[in-house]
Amino acid sequence: MIMVGVWLLPRRANIKEAANEYANEKYIDAYQTISAVSIKEDEQALYDKIVLCSKLERQIQSYQTNVSMDKNWKPFMRCFKDWICTIKNKTK
Repeated sequence: MIMVGVWLLPRRANIKEAANEYANEKYIDAYQTISAVSIKEDEQALYDKIVLCSKLERQIQSYQTNVSMDKNWKPFMRCFKDWICTIKNKTK
């Protein structure tokens, strides 16, 4: 009986922590927390919400990174294209 209690306490704490992180819109953290435990049938809805939201948050972060990198690359690419044109003109 004591062993079951020792196993259930961290599990329940993880589920509760994941629910709090989800409520605070920390979806990736919530996913990392909840993925460390096995999910019971009555927790499946919370798990599904966390998985969906964490995937969406990762996609948004990826999009934001790509947009910011594109902004940083535009001057470089413009310079690179000018350099290529210069080389082409010199070789003609």
